[in-house]
Amino acid sequence: MLIRKLDETDFPGYVQLQGTAYPGFYSIVPFPHQEMEERFIQLQKEDPIRKFYGVFQDGGLVGGMQLYDFTLRFHDTRIPLGGIGSVATDFLHKKKKVAKEIITFFINHYRSKEYVLAALHPFRPDFYKKMGFGYGTKTNLYRVKPESLPHGHTKQNLRFCTKQDIPLLVSCHNRVSAKTHGMIEQDSVMMERFFRDPGIRVIGYGQDGQLRGYVAFKFVPEPGKSPMIYDMEIIEMIYETPAATQELFSCLHSQSDQVRSIYLHTQDESFHYLLADPRNGTENLLPCIAHECNKQGLGIMYRVINIKGIFQVLREHDFGHQSCKLRIDVEDNFYPANSGAVILHCNCGRATVSEENDYEVAMSLNIGEFSSLLMGAVTVKQLCRHGLAVISDQSYLEIINQMFMVEEKPVCTVRF
Repeated sequence: MLIRKLDETDFPGYVQLQGTAYPGFYSIVPFPHQEMEERFIQLQKEDPIRKFYGVFQDGGLVGGMQLYDFTLRFHDTRIPLGGIGSVATDFLHKKKKVAKEIITFFINHYRSKEYVLAALHPFRPDFYKKMGFGYGTKTNLYRVKPESLPHGHTKQNLRFCTKQDIPLLVSCHNRVSAKTHGMIEQDSVMMERFFRDPGIRVIGYGQDGQLRGYVAFKFVPEPGKSPMIYDMEIIEMIYETPAATQELFSCLHSQSDQVRSIYLHTQDESFHYLLADPRNGTENLLPCIAHECNKQGLGIMYRVINIKGIFQVLREHDFGHQSCKLRIDVEDNFYPANSGAVILHCNCGRATVSEENDYEVAMSLNIGEFSSLLMGAVTVKQLCRHGLAVISDQSYLEIINQMFMVEEKPVCTVRF
């Protein structure tokens, strides 16, 4: 198999491939093949972050993917992140290890660029778990009545945004990203998606010539019901000041005369504290008298693709103010070159990679769990409790747990 960046002549086949692989996402009738081909060709030429690749066998296109050169906020450090999306295999080439070749190429590609971390949104979590990806923070889907949202006394700083506001929207998003662990920076090409869909509206909170918050949403009718009955879906909501938060939620609160329910997805585990009534309308009860408030799903998954390199990138990161000589044994069956041990000498939270066989305690775990642990989606104690990590000396459990403890789990707002 040959994997290479797509040429213009490859895109008709690529669009057909994606339509077959993801019929639920490409179900528009009639399907705008030509429009999508032109859009993808334009992105291939102009988008500095996203590139399209294909897998070829005997001259034919049998697989495809999109690769993303992202920048991610890891606590107080900006690090490069390799992203992959739209992984697709030709309908007649399933079970022929095309996806395995794609993910192997993806890892090789970003290791050659000296990236140390990768991420994706899985079409099946178990499939990518076997390939060494670890779970990130769960996503919560809330269905709430508008009147359950908080409200204040003014909405005077809100306005509808247009395409001309893209630079302000990008700046707002990236200021929040700079303060939020796990967030991926956006650029104007990514933000433009709000204005390509005529059904999406964007409301922004303006202050001192800047946008300090925004909400992108669309109205969603219920099939077969009255055209006067519809819900609101929040596509993205970003806010960086309490004033912006208050006015944006006040705006949503005031839609109760027009909107039946608001669907909002968030990785904020404390979001229900905002709501006057957090129940989602199903009236379902869990034992013991626990009211169903939201649905949960596993989305973003992470993968460390260079176990020594990531600690070199994070040399200025504070690992819990701890001092310890720790050996970490990581098993990576999918990509054996990434298996092995790394010895950290941690002094008051600053970790350096040692080439000497000098350590006090060892921890062993799989690459998927290691990736989730490093991102802060799970703790050392939780992994040990479930038998997914083993520590050679239990007296060090608290120290190692504190080394990888985070104040907030990683947040991802970018769809790719």
